[in-house]
Amino acid sequence: MRRFHWGWRIGIVYVFFAGATLAWVVFALMTPVDLVRDDYYEESLHHDAMMKERLNADRVGAHMEVANGVLTVSIPPHSLPLEPIRTTFYRSDLPELDRTIVTPCDSSGITRIDLHGLKRGKWIGTARWVVARDTYEIEHPFFAE
Repeated sequence: MRRFHWGWRIGIVYVFFAGATLAWVVFALMTPVDLVRDDYYEESLHHDAMMKERLNADRVGAHMEVANGVLTVSIPPHSLPLEPIRTTFYRSDLPELDRTIVTPCDSSGITRIDLHGLKRGKWIGTARWVVARDTYEIEHPFFAE
């Protein structure tokens, strides 16, 4: 059995290390980062309140889904808001396309928003509403066609 010279072994380890480092750099550059908000720091200060609002929505069983170009927000009848629902559409790669739509909720707790006007790509929809001084929030990422 022939053994490698110690210099070759060091060279192989170095090439493996350099390749792994290069692969990590390529991975880091190709991974999208959703930190492109002008108010990112201010928004992060409200993180605990946002998590409470999402927990509130989860507890009552509210949910959001996208099907056939329509975003549907469903709120159980015992948690219907008196005021309209504010739905924000966030696009991380093109923040100038972000928009907020205010829509009422029908008596069964459902509101529908047509998504056909949104530019093709990945969006995040966030619906917020208030019931008796409690705020609720639900978020759903989707791909607009």
